[in-house]
Amino acid sequence: MVMMELLLFGKFLLSFLIAFYLIPKLIRVSNHYKMYDIPDNRKTHFTPVPFLGGVALYIAFHLTQHLNHMMNVEPPPFMELFGFCVVGNTLIGLGDDFFDYHPTRKFLVQFFLCAVLLYFVPINLPFDAILPLLKDIPFINNALSILVLIGIINSFNLIDGMDGLAVTLALVTCTAYLILFKIENNIYFLSTVLSISGALIAFLFYNRPKAMIFMGDSGSFMVGSILGILTLVFISNGASENFSAGNRFQLGFALIAIPSLDMVRLFLWRIIQRKSPFVGDNLHIHHLLQSCGFSVPQTLAVIVLSQILLFIAAVAFQGEANFLPFLVITMIVYFMIILYLKKRLDHKSGSTNTRQVQQES
Repeated sequence: MVMMELLLFGKFLLSFLIAFYLIPKLIRVSNHYKMYDIPDNRKTHFTPVPFLGGVALYIAFHLTQHLNHMMNVEPPPFMELFGFCVVGNTLIGLGDDFFDYHPTRKFLVQFFLCAVLLYFVPINLPFDAILPLLKDIPFINNALSILVLIGIINSFNLIDGMDGLAVTLALVTCTAYLILFKIENNIYFLSTVLSISGALIAFLFYNRPKAMIFMGDSGSFMVGSILGILTLVFISNGASENFSAGNRFQLGFALIAIPSLDMVRLFLWRIIQRKSPFVGDNLHIHHLLQSCGFSVPQTLAVIVLSQILLFIAAVAFQGEANFLPFLVITMIVYFMIILYLKKRLDHKSGSTNTRQVQQES
């Protein structure tokens, strides 16, 4: 047991060291070839920033995943498809960083990758277990699971709009899954979480405010696909002595709630405004907080602390029939916060306009 723990720690440390070594070199490469994320009116940075952080994350994760054979732990039979989905999302993200793909192209590629994974791998979410009305609809679990996985991938991409935000939220989720997989004695996925966690911590040193490098779409798509698959793996394990099926939904949802709810809200709002849901804007929750006067560190602290508190609430209020009420309450609280922020912004805007009129008169 001690040897296993040393191997797990070594894998985590190696992932950290690989990413920590590669990131400064990628920053120099980006500066030399001028591979930058250029600021615009939707972004919070004001100078060009390198965007190749996702490359370091992928290399560190990929190399340390190959050390699993040293632990003599039998991998799940679908790890090749796991890798296929992660690699595919990383590549489409990297292509988007360089060539700015049309959203439809990205969605179709992601749909193909997720559909292939979930067609061959039994990790579909049991939605019919919490909504019995769905039991008579063929392939409903498969279809909804594909949409959920695509949604998680893109939610981490969309929340990656402020220094340190996406990586810190990802680390909160990874920390929670370390605890959950440890409770279940799932050594293989525990080691998988450690592989990505080490790289994320190294990346945070360079991505914290003021960021020296971004993870780019390659990194956000990669991290989103890993965390999305881990979420499906955890929830689809079914009832056990540690967690009921409903509790698994509740815990899994809590760990991706803020980026997911933010994405759903923005998509719905854009559709209501008769715009494409994929058209960018500055209405994300981190934009609203900053517009209300919160600094970048304060905004980061508020969002990350909210994610931690939500997971604690999910742990504290477990029960087989609690997930749907927990989901509804979380959504109500989230939208009340958004309405409060918008009301505060309207009041601030009105006060500014009044002062301008008084000065002109």
